[in-house]
Amino acid sequence: MKTLVTAVCPALETERLQFRAPHRGDIAAVVRHAGDPRVALKTTRMPHPYRVSDAVEWMEELQQSDETAFAIELKSQPGQMIGLIALKPREDRVSAEVGYWLGVPYWRRGYMTEALRGVLRHAFEERGFLYVTANHMAGNPASGRVMQKAGMKFESIVAGGLSREGVPHDKVNYGLFADEWKALQAHPIIAQRFLGLVPDLPKEIGSAIGNHHERIDGTGYPYHIFGDKLPMVSQIIAATDNIIFNHSRYQDYGVHAHTMLLTALKLSDNIYFESVYDAAMVLFKHAPSPSTNLVEAPSVDELIVRQKMLQRQFNNAKFLSQKLMAFPNGPMIRSVSAVMGRLAISVVRSGILQPEQEEWLSKFSR
Repeated sequence: MKTLVTAVCPALETERLQFRAPHRGDIAAVVRHAGDPRVALKTTRMPHPYRVSDAVEWMEELQQSDETAFAIELKSQPGQMIGLIALKPREDRVSAEVGYWLGVPYWRRGYMTEALRGVLRHAFEERGFLYVTANHMAGNPASGRVMQKAGMKFESIVAGGLSREGVPHDKVNYGLFADEWKALQAHPIIAQRFLGLVPDLPKEIGSAIGNHHERIDGTGYPYHIFGDKLPMVSQIIAATDNIIFNHSRYQDYGVHAHTMLLTALKLSDNIYFESVYDAAMVLFKHAPSPSTNLVEAPSVDELIVRQKMLQRQFNNAKFLSQKLMAFPNGPMIRSVSAVMGRLAISVVRSGILQPEQEEWLSKFSR
């Protein structure tokens, strides 16, 4: 008999994944995946090398914790743990922190983003948390991209905010409020209502947009429609969205981009009706290579215009932040740090701002 080692763990499912409580039978998988330095060294608590005794100790600690840990499995490979995602209530009991890791053989397939979305839905819709936070080492930007794709918002960077084996690492914080999650889930409805105001626009178009995040297995949103109730046009939009997303991920792989794109689409075949899947496969077999570069380099005049625009944005942000920083310490300071952190990441790294501007912005991104 397999002994469960976590608190009450509800059964969750997403498009390709299923979640359950970890048990003693997972020890070998935990040691194998967590023992890889590419996994362990990007966490603060996971020892390396990772031994069987470490896995046993972790499972014993989990029994005494209020943390809800989910073992991640592929629906196509039930019983085989490929990673872990955990939700831990914070002291205020109305917010929680989420953490995760995934075995290296399963990277770059969107599994972790899918898992995080599923647990965020559970946290807000079933557990009633008002806020969920997550963080990662600054040297692990891939984890940050997972958080972004799942809908979490960048908040701040804390210099030396994390430590591994006594070595400080910058801490990158993300968060998501329940109302933001609801807004994310509601955006197809808002788009449908907006299109309903357009004169002479067929209602079928608005309906297709309103359902384009639904999935035939019922794991989508906002209505959880499934099967034949889901309009074909919505599936076409969903497939196109998937293709565009994967195009951006794989376009740097040159001649191999097509193969990787088709593979990614095939891995998502449970999302689409068979006819949509087949049509997309046929089209992409004959489509131009996604690595073809059709974009011309900007002219000098265009670069000057961009420079002036960024200069104005920088000056406006600096003026506003200086006014806000005059307030006493509190939530306002945290908000300023979050705003300036976003500006630092999205603008400073463009390489267009001058060194003194970058130095000033860096104070707010730590």
